Amino acid sequence: MTIYNYVPSREVLRGLVVDHVLGKISIPTPELGTWEERLHTLLSDARRVFVAHPGVLSELGDKGSAETSRLAQAVLTILRDGGFSDDDAVLCFATLFTFMTGQIDLDSMTVAMASGTAHATLEGVTESTQFSRDELFEFGFDTIIEGLKSKLLRN
Repeated sequence: MTIYNYVPSREVLRGLVVDHVLGKISIPTPELGTWEERLHTLLSDARRVFVAHPGVLSELGDKGSAETSRLAQAVLTILRDGGFSDDDAVLCFATLFTFMTGQIDLDSMTVAMASGTAHATLEGVTESTQFSRDELFEFGFDTIIEGLKSKLLRN
């Protein structure tokens, strides 16, 4: 109960924890590569942080925070730098967010399976090919980026 001398509620405490964790995600600057490379770096870093802190993703919610806003704006800026319109950048963001939450769930599932705390069907699906989580991420990321460019970039 001592913690509540510093924060007024459990919800505020959760928000502070989420912001602390999200603050570990770096935003690559334009000097660090193409928009695709920067987006890849950002999402890879986010994936690393979320896998290291299981359960944080489920705490994001719709309320937002300074850190969720910082990261969302960074993704939108990178997409706009890549030539996407404002509306198309939002479509890309939603698609990438959906991909990332699914990938993070797969990563968590694999970690749980390796520790013996859960059984999942992903193992049965990927067992014969032995794709690593990184290979699944890379394939998914590349496929989504190429699809978004093909569907939305009008050059």
